Amino acid sequence: MSNTSVSETTKLLEETRAIVYDQEHEQHNRHPGESEITLSSIHSLLSEMNSKLSNIEIKNNALDVRLTTIEKKMCSLDEIQGTLNSMKHAQKSTESELRAVKEINSSLQESVTDLKARSMRDNLVFTGIREHAWEHTEQVLQDFLQRKYRLEYPLDFERVHRMGKFNEFSEFPRKIVAKFSFFKDKDHILSNAARRLKGSGVYVNEQFPPEIEEKRKKLYPVMKQAKLDHKRAKLVRDKLFINGKEYISQENAPIFRSEWNSESAPDQINRTPNDRNLKRARVSSTPDK
Repeated sequence: MSNTSVSETTKLLEETRAIVYDQEHEQHNRHPGESEITLSSIHSLLSEMNSKLSNIEIKNNALDVRLTTIEKKMCSLDEIQGTLNSMKHAQKSTESELRAVKEINSSLQESVTDLKARSMRDNLVFTGIREHAWEHTEQVLQDFLQRKYRLEYPLDFERVHRMGKFNEFSEFPRKIVAKFSFFKDKDHILSNAARRLKGSGVYVNEQFPPEIEEKRKKLYPVMKQAKLDHKRAKLVRDKLFINGKEYISQENAPIFRSEWNSESAPDQINRTPNDRNLKRARVSSTPDK
């Protein structure tokens, strides 16, 4: 509403008040040529004002409704944000717990594998020894080793057996697993196998858990190539050492770590760089008396 309209409205209200209360109009307050104000004009002006006030009230109510809606939405957004923050916190906590569980599981798996390997440290696997039905496997192995190694004493075993079920139609004999009573006997048989069993078609290897055997299979080609290149290569459990350094393959890019500075290297190969003898010293498995 313009200033002129406000002024006219004010004047009309004042004169209306005078008319309502039957007050006389003072002629000296009216400018020349100004038209007389009638009740009809006052009514018309009031109606116009009422209409404008009604529109303002409607708009004000609409604004109240919109503000209320916005406030509700803001509250809803705050609740959603709070829920999201709680979910993020719970997710981080769950991820942290999952990582801890994975680390514990990995540690337990390594411990179990290590225990299995330790339980097999006195075991040897013989491949290619002829098999007969109803044989006494321990005696068969004893006779074979006595004949090939020309031993002057009988070997002591804790257990000897063949792997798998007997199949009379199989052209290949089953492997023999022997657990030696003394580690020095096992080490003697293994260390002299290449010389004593040459040309016999019989092979002897250490026994390891499947987890370690899987790693060894991947390292066999690398060890073979290293020997062809006239390098010193030795496979100890699931670790390959080439010229005194541990071989670690990462995406076909070999990285070498010195075995003499490695905490994970076995004690049997913890030697000075000048020592070229990679054979393990014989150690008796019998307790000291």
